Amino acid sequence: MTSGGNTSTSEVIKRIETTESYRTLGVWISPIGHNKGAMEILHQITTDFNKCIMTSHLNRVEAIAAYIQHLLPKVRFQLPVLSLSQKECDKLTSVSLAVFLPKVHVNRNTARSIVHGPFSLGGLAIPNLYTLQGIDKLNMFLGHLRLQDETGQLIAIDPGYIQLITGATKFFLQEDPTRYHWVSRGWITSLWEFIHKAEIVVDYPRQWLPTLSRRHDIHLLPYFQANGLKDKEITLLNMCRLYLKVITLSDITSADGTYILPEAKHGSPIQGRSSNLEWPEQGRPPKRAWSLWSQSLSTLEYRGKLIQPLGTWTTLSHQ
Repeated sequence: MTSGGNTSTSEVIKRIETTESYRTLGVWISPIGHNKGAMEILHQITTDFNKCIMTSHLNRVEAIAAYIQHLLPKVRFQLPVLSLSQKECDKLTSVSLAVFLPKVHVNRNTARSIVHGPFSLGGLAIPNLYTLQGIDKLNMFLGHLRLQDETGQLIAIDPGYIQLITGATKFFLQEDPTRYHWVSRGWITSLWEFIHKAEIVVDYPRQWLPTLSRRHDIHLLPYFQANGLKDKEITLLNMCRLYLKVITLSDITSADGTYILPEAKHGSPIQGRSSNLEWPEQGRPPKRAWSLWSQSLSTLEYRGKLIQPLGTWTTLSHQ
């Protein structure tokens, strides 16, 4: 491409792969959302700090100031837009704490619950990196949603999208994330994990939730989960559900609500029932998934008819 008013000289635009990390305003991110590039930079920051502290003659107060006022802010700057796990955060600070603690006359092997615990419970109140990340992300999430600025509108898309993928009946941020392991890890799922661990309840009145459209209707995925299937089996069933773009039993039953449509059992999109929701791209699941799907749906039937037929329509279809 040419640049500015110079139309005779071309400049090559470097291709960036989705897995490649690149620097923005002090943050290394990648389109696919992994933290590999950022972790390399953060690891270098902590390594440089460790070398300085090990060879220094700082007293106790100076060492605390170096760790809390220099290292943590430098590392914390990137955290709100990353999705580091607790294990990754602990790995970043493990060596730094082992170097820092002796400087403040504390055994380097002291339990981390004491190191990060509050003064009121006999702890040292040294900030925990994973907790700092979670607080910063929660502030960003709630702040932009309340402002409803451009970033807030973009963030608001994510909860609705993940709500659709999970198939949950309640706001997914109020659920246990370990029950929805098929959801790809990303920024909002990282926040979800923190919220669950910290036992925080988040309520978002504008959140879209799927509703039941008929009497005796049920949500499909919670029904499968209640049947005691293994995690891998639930994942396959959810792939089938996403491929067919269905949420409830009424989405795949006949108009009179007495039987499940044959095409829905065999994995064919139901003619005349196109969804108006924005669904994720889901390729066609393998044969074993459809076999499990048909078998799981058969538990709702007896001799080809629903054991509990659907009743009258109570609301407009959610789709």
